[in-house]
Amino acid sequence: NQAIYEGPLLSNRSKSIMVTPGKLSDGSAIPYGMGVRLAVSGKRLRIAHGGLIVGFSGVLAHYPAERLDIAILTNTQERKFLSGANA
Repeated sequence: NQAIYEGPLLSNRSKSIMVTPGKLSDGSAIPYGMGVRLAVSGKRLRIAHGGLIVGFSGVLAHYPAERLDIAILTNTQERKFLSGANA
């Protein structure tokens, strides 16, 4: 994740677009950027992306203020396991 958020992999404009909350056609904000879910946990911004396929699930969460990344990979496809990490 360091290459994405702090390195040259993406332009500053692309990074900004990626973490800007989207808007619905009625103007309502949604907690999703481009390919990532945005949430505030306590006072911490969390940028995360998760997914699942038969037999496996995972989530990658980035906390920019702390420069912290957490990856969770499981051998289950149950969403409830990841709901707190990806909420």
